Amino acid sequence: MGAIVLFFVKVIFFLSILYLVFKLGKIVFNSLKSLLGGTVLSLIDEKKLAIDTKAKFESLNELEVLKFVMDTTGWTLAESKSFCDKIKLQTGHVPKAKPTETPKEPSTTLKNHISKEELEINVREKIVAIGKLETISYIIKITGWTLKESKTFCDKIEAELSQEIQATSQKLNKVSATNSKADEDQINLIISKTGWAYDKAKAYFEDIQSYEKESQKVVVIKKSN
Repeated sequence: MGAIVLFFVKVIFFLSILYLVFKLGKIVFNSLKSLLGGTVLSLIDEKKLAIDTKAKFESLNELEVLKFVMDTTGWTLAESKSFCDKIKLQTGHVPKAKPTETPKEPSTTLKNHISKEELEINVREKIVAIGKLETISYIIKITGWTLKESKTFCDKIEAELSQEIQATSQKLNKVSATNSKADEDQINLIISKTGWAYDKAKAYFEDIQSYEKESQKVVVIKKSN
């Protein structure tokens, strides 16, 4: 039993020594790397790397070229950037700009077996009833779309609603203006026939309008009976 315990103690001691040697080697490696200005002697063929990097600049943007150099060499970000900058200066090449992403249309795939027409109707109602943020959350839940897709769809419906409300408001204003002009014409006609003052003629006209409305109600009630 004592021999087994002694064996395990020796194994643990040996592994501890190996770990300490590894840590010391790492410290020494990092120290040499720092003293040499961040560049460690390696088997990298810098001429070939320079040719490959120049070729990459023709088809990739700067970040992608930087990543290529880091993956190929194992250098740090600072070392790789320094190398890329040197290549750019030598060639006078302007790296290809990263393409801007165009906003994607929301996916046509919907969860919960809801059609796009039904979704539009529901979103219209919810924008009015619960507000835009809650409506976007509803769209995400019911469709499985991303936040960006859901917001794009909600913005579109909101814009359509705004246009419809504005158009309806303009129509109502036109009708109101037409009715007001017709009323004024009738009041002026009463003044011309009676010689009354404007206030008296207007009161008389409003009484007639009120009487006509009540009469129409009575007719409707009688018909329904």
